Amino acid sequence: MNPLPTSFMGPPATPTRKRIRIDSCEENADNDEIRLFALRSPHSTSPKRIIVDPSVYVPQPHDIVAESWVSDNTMRHVYLRLYDLINYNNPTGVWFPLHMKPSRATWSVIGEEPTKYTHLTVDGRRILFLAVGSIHDCTILIRPNELSPRLRVQLELFRQVDRAAAADLFNSGNSHGKVAPTAMTTLSASTRSDSTVGIPPYKRVYDATQMYAKKSAMSLVEPIALFPGDVVLLELYMVRTEEQVGLTSAAFHLNAVNVLTWGPHPTRVAQLDDQLDFPDVI
Repeated sequence: MNPLPTSFMGPPATPTRKRIRIDSCEENADNDEIRLFALRSPHSTSPKRIIVDPSVYVPQPHDIVAESWVSDNTMRHVYLRLYDLINYNNPTGVWFPLHMKPSRATWSVIGEEPTKYTHLTVDGRRILFLAVGSIHDCTILIRPNELSPRLRVQLELFRQVDRAAAADLFNSGNSHGKVAPTAMTTLSASTRSDSTVGIPPYKRVYDATQMYAKKSAMSLVEPIALFPGDVVLLELYMVRTEEQVGLTSAAFHLNAVNVLTWGPHPTRVAQLDDQLDFPDVI
């Protein structure tokens, strides 16, 4: 899929919401409201259909609430992958969805980092939390005295259960005395600014539209290709910083951005005077 579409595929980046049901009533396929809000009952002793009244429906904690540009066909393409990623569970690994923090997770100093920095770890290894949602905002930060730029992404999480889990993770490392959030509608994370060998952290943006796998199997995407509304998977570390004795702050550190599907991007119009050449040599 083209990361820089040449025309809008739908409304701008701040559309209204709609709830999408893939398990729909085929016999009512011509009636869009019924088709979108029909589902099979998993709790009935005999096959049943539930037709939900959209005028009074309130999304449930595990429902995916997507941007309105996401069509049925788009959602069918990514639906199973979204749930596979959101519920990924490999007890022997370090990859965990936000709402599946392992019970044996502990705060640990990693490598040669100053002891005031601790990471949430499992079996001595940093946990990589997987967060799925749509980009709310994306910025490249260039600051004095930092070794490399930072990529900061604000992610709008799709599910209430993930918003609550993100707040719980943040609160577990934060003791600043501020009112602790019960849910994070928007999760903010930035890459580190350091001189690690290999791909700079701010450039770790991967095309996962076909598959999410090891990094060498996915293509890199320029960070400037990201746009509000793009559906992405963020890989996050949870870091706690000791500000002073007994007082800590918490932050999500961004390891990589994986694009699952591109949202609507605005048309890029070339300006006639953009490429004027300076006529002299000084």
